[in-house]
Amino acid sequence: MKRLVKNAVARLPTTRVIWDVRSWYGWVKLPLAQRLQQDMGRWRVVIRRPTRKQLQGGSEVLEEQGGDLRGWVYRGLSLWELCKSTICDRVLSPVPDVETDRETILEVYRSAARLIDGLERAMSVERPAAVVVEQGLQYDMRCVVEVARRHGVRTVAVENSFLRDYVLIDDASGAITNRHTLARSGRDLLAARRLDRAEREAVHERLRSSGLTFEPPTETPLESLPSDKKWVLLIGQVATDAAVVMDSPLYEDPVDFIRDVAEAFVPYAETHHLVIRLHPKEAEGFGHLGEDHPFNNSTLRRLEGLGIDQLPHVTVFHSQQVNTYRLMDACVGAVVLTSQAGLEFLTRHKPAMVAGDAFYRDKGFTIDLQRREDLEVRLRLLLERETLSEIEAHAVDRFLGFLLDEYLFRRDLVGEGDRLARMFGFR
Repeated sequence: MKRLVKNAVARLPTTRVIWDVRSWYGWVKLPLAQRLQQDMGRWRVVIRRPTRKQLQGGSEVLEEQGGDLRGWVYRGLSLWELCKSTICDRVLSPVPDVETDRETILEVYRSAARLIDGLERAMSVERPAAVVVEQGLQYDMRCVVEVARRHGVRTVAVENSFLRDYVLIDDASGAITNRHTLARSGRDLLAARRLDRAEREAVHERLRSSGLTFEPPTETPLESLPSDKKWVLLIGQVATDAAVVMDSPLYEDPVDFIRDVAEAFVPYAETHHLVIRLHPKEAEGFGHLGEDHPFNNSTLRRLEGLGIDQLPHVTVFHSQQVNTYRLMDACVGAVVLTSQAGLEFLTRHKPAMVAGDAFYRDKGFTIDLQRREDLEVRLRLLLERETLSEIEAHAVDRFLGFLLDEYLFRRDLVGEGDRLARMFGFR
């Protein structure tokens, strides 16, 4: 019997192929291939980096299905769900018009259909042990993930975090932004954990030493804000950010959110001032089509068109006008949709209201908006206090500790071999 077991083990395959398609975007810089090929024990890991062109299908034509484009299906997959984030980026609007933007939508749909066909054939020939995607919400990444699942292939997503020295890696859904293990199961996983004072201080020290993702400007003109009022920070996001497009069910359009918050703020104008910090990338960045597709401060221009920047109880900062982290220190509360910056604000143990499906909401330390009709009530709860309770502050620290210990990975991947091995099924 021992000989039979020994022979069976000897015949086990020792080579595993991993498809890494992160180069299709190249946002996240980390030595993943090197680490996988060095630290997987008895396994020989082969990394393949297929291109989109190599995986595209033949000349198949996407048949006209009629009706609302958002209902079109290809090979059992919702094309709208697969492609929505990319479509919004192409038309530079978080709410595409299915008629006006019809040709753009169909163009992305056709690309998705060809990729699905190509992926089906490729995975039938070589079934990899895993595929690695970046972020996971652009149409091509989603196609890779969904086809991989149908073939029983593990999907792993990577993404930058709000800490410069760490990246997010997860194998739960193939999409990082707000759809990972921590987002969906974090509250249950953390329920029994308790940190003592020294452990909590150690968490904050690690955060301080990890560095911020973005270096803020040195000059901050806070003198323009009224000194006799308390300031509340609304943290903006790029309007077509995948985290907004895919994970903000109450407010598809961030401008609607900003307008509603500004209106709900009116009864508190004598004591509080709303500071709107728009994402600096909207001034200098551009969509996935490159420099010919700039954002051009589109949210700012729309707010100006609505006159929100002229309201006496509102100040709008954009571009590199202001140091966001100085604002976080100065404000007594924050309002966000899905931005990771909301969690950065919470590290200060000050209250935050979350209106989107951010990965840190519903964990016991945020004021969560469930319906648009409840905005005024939730805003009042936010303004009634300036600090979190001790229970809430502990929940924040506990969440951050879990984030650092069991979810974030060092960007250089030094010492992360065992965790990566488990993530990719080598242990």
